[in-house]
Amino acid sequence: MTGTSRERVFAHADLGDLTAVREPVLLSTGSHPGAHGRWAGQSGAGSVIWSTPISDNVAEPAAIRLAVRPGVRTVTVVAGAADDSRCGLASAFAVHLAEVRAATFLDGVWITAVDRPGLRPGWVRLPHLVTTTTGGDLDDAVVWELMPAALVPRWLGAPLPDQAFVEAHLDALLALRRAARNGHLPATAEGRHLASLLRDRYLSLRLVYQHPHLFTALLPAFEGSR
Repeated sequence: MTGTSRERVFAHADLGDLTAVREPVLLSTGSHPGAHGRWAGQSGAGSVIWSTPISDNVAEPAAIRLAVRPGVRTVTVVAGAADDSRCGLASAFAVHLAEVRAATFLDGVWITAVDRPGLRPGWVRLPHLVTTTTGGDLDDAVVWELMPAALVPRWLGAPLPDQAFVEAHLDALLALRRAARNGHLPATAEGRHLASLLRDRYLSLRLVYQHPHLFTALLPAFEGSR
């Protein structure tokens, strides 16, 4: 994929060393785990990962409450069954968000989720497209984020487009991402437009949201692809 040099690719070493995650829990990084946090492992960057048990029906509110505690840097929601690698990826991506957004003066305690989180008033959920590598092969995954709606204009620079369309076509979006990486974009005006965008950028959720009409036209052709 043209432009991948600007993208963070998560290798196994980046996912950290987690003990067996017993769901549902919140995984957090920072200097303070909250009232009931317990050591759960270490991030790829060497930070301690804390595990706080929760009830699955209050996962998102619990994550939001934990995020405002002093000393908490990131929070990751594990509300259902998930293997350690998926949990590690969601936690590592939260740390990545903290790093890149701090560099652009968008500070906060960032909340990610292994699976699609429930919506809360005043919050939006974002299905980020994340690249991983195992044995040299690149693959794509979705890591969800809960973001305060008030921060969207600063992050995106525009209002959110139709999120329901994107959420309904995530498999097609991942297939399009693979096609772009392998140089197999459609030989159409839309395919050429996307190729021109990818000369300077990679295929991120932010790119999708900034060009909604382009992806509305492209994604149906990738339905059912693997």
